[in-house]
Amino acid sequence: MSEKPRRATATEAIHGVKHDEQFHSVPYPIYQSANFAVEQSDDYRHYINDDLDDFYIYSRPDSPTQRAVELKLAKLEHGEDALMTASGMAAITTAVLSVVKAGDTIAASKRIYGTTYGFLANIAPQFGIQTVFLDDEALYDIEHHAPQAKLVYFETPINPTVDIVDIAAVVEAARKIGALTMLDSTFASPINQNPLDWGVDVVVHSATKYLGGHSDLVAGAIIGGETQVQAARNLLKVFGGI
Repeated sequence: MSEKPRRATATEAIHGVKHDEQFHSVPYPIYQSANFAVEQSDDYRHYINDDLDDFYIYSRPDSPTQRAVELKLAKLEHGEDALMTASGMAAITTAVLSVVKAGDTIAASKRIYGTTYGFLANIAPQFGIQTVFLDDEALYDIEHHAPQAKLVYFETPINPTVDIVDIAAVVEAARKIGALTMLDSTFASPINQNPLDWGVDVVVHSATKYLGGHSDLVAGAIIGGETQVQAARNLLKVFGGI
């Protein structure tokens, strides 16, 4: 059985996700509600047990508006799922801390967004997580420079130099040591590259920049497989970075 052909990016951006909205508005409506009514007690029980999809009770973990954006972005990045956050740094910190724990090591590019570098260098060690910072060539040979790494973190195009890192080469190097890969794809956006197609495990964005596009939005995004995104979602429920 052949797979359905993938639609063009512009088509996915416009028609990628259908929403069930009783008044048939063309743009998805913004739900300005902190909480949602539960009509039956059994619904709440199923919600607690994660047995219900598209069921909302409180806007910290999720909301219809947030979910609509997540589904659209997952389509654009060719991911299984996506998670929206309050900022790019909320996405990065949540995504990183959802896949590593105390005692783990991260291999990261030396050339990453400054606040991300500060998080990995100064904040992550407080959680018992160490980072080995590598130049681009060393990223392609992680087996010799950081064989203990559980996560390889990099970005391309690099902010703000717009230098390019070979995504496939980094993924290949990470797989040799069984490490996950996480890529900040903010400067490219899904219009110019889809890192998941190259084998990257998790993609993060500062949606404040090219995804938002008009300097009137602060947001972040995490995209990847269902397992990785759900782990980040569980953590975000506690951190509250919506």
